[in-house]
Amino acid sequence: MTDRERLLKAILDNPEEDTPRLMFADEVEADQPHRAEFIRVGCELARTPETVEVVEDWPVEVVDGDTVRVSGGGFGAGFGADAAVTYALRGDTLTTTRRAVNPEYKRLCDRKNELLARHAYDWLPEIAGLDKFAIGRRGGAGSYFVGYLRKVMAPRGVLLPAPPPRLTTEFRRGFVERVTCSGDDWARHGDDILAAHPVRRVTFTDQGPSMVGVSFRPGPQFGTTVFRFAGRDVTVTASSPAHVLVNPSQFFTARWPIPPEGWAFAAGSRPPPF
Repeated sequence: MTDRERLLKAILDNPEEDTPRLMFADEVEADQPHRAEFIRVGCELARTPETVEVVEDWPVEVVDGDTVRVSGGGFGAGFGADAAVTYALRGDTLTTTRRAVNPEYKRLCDRKNELLARHAYDWLPEIAGLDKFAIGRRGGAGSYFVGYLRKVMAPRGVLLPAPPPRLTTEFRRGFVERVTCSGDDWARHGDDILAAHPVRRVTFTDQGPSMVGVSFRPGPQFGTTVFRFAGRDVTVTASSPAHVLVNPSQFFTARWPIPPEGWAFAAGSRPPPF
């Protein structure tokens, strides 16, 4: 086993730790500088608060006992429609306190997305019959999501509509942490991704892989099936849609992959918080 393989195994075995990820970045620096930077940026981003507290003082003029006029220019320019602002009047100064996007967080997000858009194809394993893609932004401060499309062979000169994504991934701290796909696609390709990335959560667009021999089987009343990974240990959760009032969720623990005889499981009381 090479040093690179040992470090990757340490990442897969200890997904919460930053140290093996940063050591892996040092290891690949010479031949994969963008990958090394991406890992370091991701680890720093995970430690950086998304917002910061902004405290500003504004000179005011007292118009009467209950009314003041702010005499400084620019008051309220950065508040935003949904900003929660607190005010404190002390003599001829009005102090405002609010939360604002952390400039360092935004800088790291922008760099992460730039590296993803340019290089993520190289960081996902090849999967037969599927093409890689990177598109759009999703969530909070924005993040590209990267994944796979079914290969489409079109006659020369014929434009075909883009097929829907078969499998999408979300990177965190330099590696894939979340996957969204069908159960069949995960059953076929999940091991390829697990071999190179410490996946923590898989959300299925259907009821998930077939669980032969298991009495637990999400029925049509369930809205979402999720696998939460800790190494190869899996907590399987099936959650009901909002309109279903009984049996809001069912879950059990098992180990990936599903053996030929099916999963034997022990019911848990609460799924893990990731």
